Amino acid sequence: MRCLVDIAGDQPVALKGLGALWLAAVRGGKRAPSPGHARTAALLLAFLLVAFAPARAGEVPPAVYARLEELKTRGAVPLWLGVDRPLVRAELARLLTRNGGPEAAGLLEGLRDALGGSLWVSWPYGPLGIGAGSGGLSGGGPGLWYTLGWRSWPDRSELGYAALSFPVGTVDVLVGRAPVQWGPGAYAGLAFSQYAGGLDLLRVSFQPWEGVRYSKFFGRVDDRVSAVGQRVDFLVGPNLRLGVGDAVLMVGSPYWLYLVNPLPPLNALDVGFAIFNKEVHRTRNDNGAITLDFDWVPFPGLRFYGEVLVDDVQFVWPTLISPELAPARWGAIFGFHWLEALPGWGVRFEYTVVPNWTYAAVAGSTHWMARGLPLGHPVGNDFDLWHLRLARSDPEGLELWVSYLRKGEGRTDRFWSSPAEARGALFLTGVVEHSVLVGAELGGRSGAWTYRLGPWLGYRTNAGHVPGATRLDWGVSLAAHARY
Repeated sequence: MRCLVDIAGDQPVALKGLGALWLAAVRGGKRAPSPGHARTAALLLAFLLVAFAPARAGEVPPAVYARLEELKTRGAVPLWLGVDRPLVRAELARLLTRNGGPEAAGLLEGLRDALGGSLWVSWPYGPLGIGAGSGGLSGGGPGLWYTLGWRSWPDRSELGYAALSFPVGTVDVLVGRAPVQWGPGAYAGLAFSQYAGGLDLLRVSFQPWEGVRYSKFFGRVDDRVSAVGQRVDFLVGPNLRLGVGDAVLMVGSPYWLYLVNPLPPLNALDVGFAIFNKEVHRTRNDNGAITLDFDWVPFPGLRFYGEVLVDDVQFVWPTLISPELAPARWGAIFGFHWLEALPGWGVRFEYTVVPNWTYAAVAGSTHWMARGLPLGHPVGNDFDLWHLRLARSDPEGLELWVSYLRKGEGRTDRFWSSPAEARGALFLTGVVEHSVLVGAELGGRSGAWTYRLGPWLGYRTNAGHVPGATRLDWGVSLAAHARY
């Protein structure tokens, strides 16, 4: 690594290389260069730019996000932290240096562990009734950090994290494989959740102006589908954040216009207009989504948050523009987090709803999925979920939670063949499975490890969408990390 620093050139040359990569995409015709060329260029770029990174970077351990949730509710950190994951260490390091005063220092002290090398393991999806685990390590040195880890589901495992990240001036760069999640939801986002595993991507994020944060990525979802996503978060005030994002899935390499356009939600709006232009839609066949989300802290200790997903901009337009298209392509999350709602206890409530027909693609080639798993919310579509969690004020104290999930027969990988059929089955279609899930978690320390651990149980009726069938599920929620 020292050899790279010694022989590298000056920063303008590196930035020219970054510009050349984007220009190659623009000049390559309708589509950008091949995915293999893009990945190779991105990796070479990562190693060329490492010499110019003035501070540490890297993805923070998953357990750190829970601490950030509490700090946001207290009003102690910027509200955009954690709504665009993975969060890199460089952004966290800047936060720790900018917040002064003994009170702020005490609140943020627990985050300093995330700036060192970490081992971590996580199995957090009990409240959704879904099992998905991950584990790995993060580390590095000045200017370059790495994350390497695995993702596991009941039927398979894969390399989920293999990423480098580094700052270039005030721009944070992440290249490699990493899961992506957007939005303020406690367990998943609507456009992207970490459940689907890692995407092969190149992402840049920075603050162009005070109170504004921008990020954009492009990469591969699987062997045939690529993605472009971008979002902007605005701090309207110290206690209010507004965010807007758009994302597009497409067959082949990314469309050059999606790469160079810097403004969400224009990319997804372009997909919406293409649907009404049959000739364009037949040749492009892209799948786009828009997200709008917010965090609001009316006073320290209480935070309201929410997210709305608009899929292909159709939930209003069909009646006005194209009545033959089916409606109900959207999703929403609304919740609140209230510290000390009860003496010694905090309360979190969250409601999620995604009707049928959301995520699926008209032609069936770009469903909102990654390697057979939902790329958006882990439950997919055609469901609603009520979740309530009680947590002791002590970070290592007891947490109790309960979820109620209703799931219809709609699927992310299936598109209704008839708009009339879709209109008659907008939500909770067919035989509806009902699930009640309860669990408990207890935090603690053991040597260098900090952890939260606890069992959960799920009782389902109409299990597997079979009338009268019942099933009892169980699992263990786990989140642990250690600094080394």
